Amino acid sequence: MSRYPSISRFMKFIYSIYNQFSNLPKHTAKTYTFLAISPHLDKTTGKDLNQKNRLVDSSAYSIKKILICDFS
Repeated sequence: MSRYPSISRFMKFIYSIYNQFSNLPKHTAKTYTFLAISPHLDKTTGKDLNQKNRLVDSSAYSIKKILICDFS
């Protein structure tokens, strides 16, 4: 937490909890490698990967295009 010397103790606590559940760079690299070299994912679209690199359905919000607005 030396990067953020001016934040409150509470925010440092929240940040420490967040770090326990966030992806480590090593895990993120494994996921990207898995996506790049897995032949059974060549034609896969509209899916997400969970923490164990298993395919899961996208969220209902992301599937319903009417809910996603174009703000341009």
